[in-house]
Amino acid sequence: MKRVVDEQGLTLIEAAVVLAIVSMLFLLPMITFQSYEEKIEVDLFIEEVRNNVTLMQNHAVFNGQATEIQVRAENNTIDFFVQGQPNHSLNRTITPPESIIVLTSNRYRFRAYSGNIGRLGRARFQAPDGVYEFVFQLGSGRFYVQKV
Repeated sequence: MKRVVDEQGLTLIEAAVVLAIVSMLFLLPMITFQSYEEKIEVDLFIEEVRNNVTLMQNHAVFNGQATEIQVRAENNTIDFFVQGQPNHSLNRTITPPESIIVLTSNRYRFRAYSGNIGRLGRARFQAPDGVYEFVFQLGSGRFYVQKV
């Protein structure tokens, strides 16, 4: 019987190498997409909290009703509500995404008509890319967000 010397096939090792390279090419974008998704999730959460804080302060100023924000580390929630109005349309609870943890518990009250905040404080959140702080300035009710 004659042996064929020039066969047009792949060995097991060659097939395994090709499979490994193709697998890496498919998985690499998936890993990048997950980190990008987490970044967007964090940015959206920070923006949502920022918008709700501004909304509570504006409501206190323009409608003459005191508002309150409760940041609760034990529940991993942030509660926004108008004081004395349990069924108000602005009352809401925000639960952060699973990748974000509330680190501090605090209560912030915006005074009616002035929107001033009664006490200095910081609300801290642990995200995959670092710790974010909402810093409330005493008296004015102004706040800013910083990454620590």
